[in-house]
Amino acid sequence: MQRKRGFTLIELLVVMAIIAVLISLLLPALNSARRKARETKDRTQLSQIHKAWFAWASDQKGRLPTPGLVYRQQINGQFIQGRGAERNDLNTTANMHSVLVAENYYDTEILVSPTEQNANVIVKDDYNYAVLNPNPTGIGPIFWDHSMAANLDSECNISYGSTPILGKRQRQKWKDTGDSNFCIIGTRGPCLGWGPGQPGAVPEEDLTYELLGPDSKWSGNLCFNDGHINRVDTFVPDELQSSGGLVFDCIFVNDQGAGMDGLDSVIGIVRSNQGSINAAPIGVNLLDRESTPAGAVTEETLFTFDRPCG
Repeated sequence: MQRKRGFTLIELLVVMAIIAVLISLLLPALNSARRKARETKDRTQLSQIHKAWFAWASDQKGRLPTPGLVYRQQINGQFIQGRGAERNDLNTTANMHSVLVAENYYDTEILVSPTEQNANVIVKDDYNYAVLNPNPTGIGPIFWDHSMAANLDSECNISYGSTPILGKRQRQKWKDTGDSNFCIIGTRGPCLGWGPGQPGAVPEEDLTYELLGPDSKWSGNLCFNDGHINRVDTFVPDELQSSGGLVFDCIFVNDQGAGMDGLDSVIGIVRSNQGSINAAPIGVNLLDRESTPAGAVTEETLFTFDRPCG
């Protein structure tokens, strides 16, 4: 009777080694393919948001979504839809997106990137359409669900940074200009300092580094006013013209010499415009001072950018 011969220990180890080598060769390719698929989906979501904004603008004299123009100030003690002064205090990132969700331009899932790394950023599955009441009796109207959150330190339903809706940026850039050099929404970035003519205080570690790039540096998708999307590996992608000549345009800070002119692109998550310089939390940026031509500050409009770190 002939005995069946099995694998020897050495042969088994050789087979296992070959399998391990094959896995080590295939895993990077698989991870790269998954990363590329997530990046492509991220670009698609940004494009869909941009298209929704411009569809909204087509019925609003070219103005991009502005909550303070949806829920306006009272006239003689009455709420009149489409009439009254703008409610600037309502122009936050959460309210802006909530207006679009309430009016069925997109759903809440599109606001969370497939590359998201922050556990506090989650899809708002319980958006309350039932609360909407534009024509109430006795109380003010409700045009959107105000529970949409945009606080990266606790709960946030939005991954992307966008242009702050205030000051000269709003008047000059928050409309359908078709400007191919002005970013209006994109991958949010790290907390930054700013020195004369260059970015400073760049953190060594930040969750935003892991959104699209390696965890050692930031990389992101930027969607411009004309709708084109660029993948960039720097948060200072361009230069811009200011009263002092060409300066860097860092998309995560109010650039010196250009910020108050409304010229530079800035994107972030705007949580509130009721902060103050003395009460601003650590890691929160403040924008923008409205000035007269002579330079005298007539009104200080303060917005807090939610800390995009960690």
